[in-house]
Order: sequence, then C-alpha cells, then structure tokens
Amino acid sequence: MRIFVAGATGAIGQPLLAELVRQGHIVTAMTHSETGRQKRRTLGVTVVQVNAFDAPAVTEAIQRSKPELIIDQLTSLPTHPSAFATAFPADGKLRLEGGGNLHRAAEAGGVRRYLQPSSGFFLKTGRGLAEEPEQLALDANPGVAASACMDAALEARVLHALQMEGVALRYGLFYGPHTRDDPQGGAADEVRRPQEPVVDQGQGVMISVLSTAVT
Repeated sequence: MRIFVAGATGAIGQPLLAELVRQGHIVTAMTHSETGRQKRRTLGVTVVQVNAFDAPAVTEAIQRSKPELIIDQLTSLPTHPSAFATAFPADGKLRLEGGGNLHRAAEAGGVRRYLQPSSGFFLKTGRGLAEEPEQLALDANPGVAASACMDAALEARVLHALQMEGVALRYGLFYGPHTRDDPQGGAADEVRRPQEPVVDQGQGVMISVLSTAVT
C-alpha cells in the first residue's frame, strides 16, 4: 500500500515509519525541517520537506506520491510538561490549519482512507471507565474544554468527509523513547526535582485509553 505520513519526526513518527517499511508498504514521509528530512532518509522511505501551512506544496506532495492512505501525525508539542500550556496555541493551529490543508489535499487527490489522531483524555465523566461512544467534555473547565473542542473539530473533519473513509484514533498516554515519560524525559525530570507528586510510594497504576471511531 502507498502510505503518506505527515508529521514524521515526532515520538510516533520514527517507529511508525520503520514498522510500515518492515511490512512492505511504500511510504512517503512529510517533514518541515531539513534535519528531519536527513534523519528519515535512512529508514527506506521517500522524504518530502513541506510546511503544512503551505497548502499548494502539500497538495503537490500528495499528488506526486499518490497515496492510498494518509496518516496525519501533525503536532507541535514540547518535550517538557511545564511548556504545554504555552505550546497549546501553536499546536492547535498546526493540527487545525495545517491538518486542514492536508485533509483537503487528500480529498482532492482521491485518497481512499485518512487516519486522524484525537485524544481520549478529554471525555465526559461517567460512572465507570469511558468507552468508545463517550462524548468529549466540551462543557468542562476552560482548559479541558479548549482541548476537547479541538479534538471534536478534528474528529468531525475526518468522520464527516464524503469522499474518504475516515478513522479517528483517540490516543492515550505514550511512554518510551523520545516521549515525556521516558526515564530521561520531562515528566521523569519533574518527579526527580520533585515537582510531581509520587502517589502510593510510586506503586500506583495509571489507566490509559485507546479507542477508535470509523465512518
């Protein structure tokens, strides 16, 4: 399958590209930086250096690669939790505006399926663990509601598309290399300082979520 991955330099991008190549897919990786382009060339993928806000360039890249599937991994998240609040506006702009350019180019290019990340962190509270049909907490406190509204817009965009099959993947907590929960990452740094409470002598369990919604 021909697959186009946008946002190929993040914590998910590198292992995702490597696995897609391992499975025999023909992969094009989109990155906005020269550093990202050089790093991804070693993975056996075709790398295009494109700014997601440059709609004509995004369209041209998709027309050239002719993908059957686009995986949108566009984010602009910091590595340290303390910077999340200040980074949120730029991250939202990239996902909504840059991702909008990508989605429109995908529709125009006849792409068959589009995979859109969302989040499972901002769901409405209920009596037990949340399940896939749960709605986003659009009426929560302003901080949570802002993130929930962004995810709702992203999900609506991909799930209401008329010309493509859309998949909205609600991400949970990621840990491992290059994430904030890596032993050398920002979250671990806050615990060491200490700026993060350690509950139950560090033996507590955090439950994360991963659900999907498909048109």
